[in-house]
Amino acid sequence: MQTPTFKTAEALDAAWPAAGKSSLERAAAGGAVRRSGATAASPTVLPTTRRFAWTRVARMVRDAAIGMALIAAVPLTGIGVAGRAVLQFDNNVGERITSVNVLRELRAPVNPSITPQVAGAALHRLRPVASSDGFVARPTSAPDAPWTERRLTASQFEGLQSTWWNGPNAKRIITAAAKGLPAADRAWLAQLSNAGVWRDFDVVTAARQVDVLGERFVTPFAEDANLFRMPEPDFRSTRALAHAGVARAAYYVSIGDPARAEQILRAVVSLGFVLIDDGVATLDALAGRLIVDVGRDGLHQLYQTGFHRERLVSTEWTSPPWPTVNATSRRVSMAQLQANVIAHLDDPSLPRTVRLGELQVLRWSGCSSVSSVIRGPSRDVDQALARARTSLARTDAERAYIDLVGRGMEQGPPQGHRDYFAFKVLQGAAAMTSAVTGNPRIEGCTNAMLGML
Repeated sequence: MQTPTFKTAEALDAAWPAAGKSSLERAAAGGAVRRSGATAASPTVLPTTRRFAWTRVARMVRDAAIGMALIAAVPLTGIGVAGRAVLQFDNNVGERITSVNVLRELRAPVNPSITPQVAGAALHRLRPVASSDGFVARPTSAPDAPWTERRLTASQFEGLQSTWWNGPNAKRIITAAAKGLPAADRAWLAQLSNAGVWRDFDVVTAARQVDVLGERFVTPFAEDANLFRMPEPDFRSTRALAHAGVARAAYYVSIGDPARAEQILRAVVSLGFVLIDDGVATLDALAGRLIVDVGRDGLHQLYQTGFHRERLVSTEWTSPPWPTVNATSRRVSMAQLQANVIAHLDDPSLPRTVRLGELQVLRWSGCSSVSSVIRGPSRDVDQALARARTSLARTDAERAYIDLVGRGMEQGPPQGHRDYFAFKVLQGAAAMTSAVTGNPRIEGCTNAMLGML
């Protein structure tokens, strides 16, 4: 191969394009092909990437939906199974409470000048509750009650001490006082009979009507108030108050004033009927029934001493025995239980407090089926609450209470306290389902179901 030679710069300039043209053109052509290839491929690559991303999102949503459905199926299946049959105890509570109506003639005389509000405030001092979980209790201070401060010594009321309260046995103290008591025992009774607690006691027991709820809580109730967590008075202390009332009467028997003792014992009977007539729960009525019997027994002892012996027959009443659980329990569906409760609400023969107490059972009926858990209370329930609001409620506070029952059916029961692993799994699944769906009944009814196990 002969190497070309150039004599001048002009010749070199002229020869260079010819010599390098083919190589440069090939290089340029290759670059153009690569550029054109990239540009041509881009409309195909980008749509493919987008489709792949959307497919992954769709799969994630599908998997999440399937997982959520499986999680939700756990508590909903449990609710469906539990709602088929629950154990109902037919203890004839209404009949047992109305059986004491024959003792109404033993009540103390009514003072019409005492308003329901004044009597309600006095009862709140006797049976205070504390603010809690959306319920604001009206401020109050408990009156002086000496039996709550000092325990009896072994030498006091020897052979007569009660197992129910810190004082003498109410079923025997009137008889013992009529026969004579040691000086130390009479001194203890004298201190008790002069306690400040009796000022409120005498107001409550002489009132025609008592506004229990309106003077216990500030109404309307807070938005976060849940009926399942409404504070309740201590019923044991209320019963102790009745026993102390009998001991107070015994003091007057011991000093020869049986007429005053009779007035006090009639007031004890009246306290029981206040709870039966003006309470808001079946427990109020049951506690009232027990207290009526405490006062009746005290009067029976008094009349046996010879004071107004002709009245003894009015106190000869025997409480019907409680039926056994095995004889009265039966399995019913939650739907049937709901129907029974609605029938009781509309039954005027039942005590008013018992009918109001049935509202606390009705609040569970929102858990009667998967359908009611998902969609909320039925029309029958809404109509029953509306009727109760007009036929049972007498005050704004009681109407607010019935409204709270309706809200409680939307919220469901609060978190349970079972500490079993399986229960925690169910509660966790229910809590997650409620959070995702915005339906608190799923979690609440799961807790109710677990509470029945």
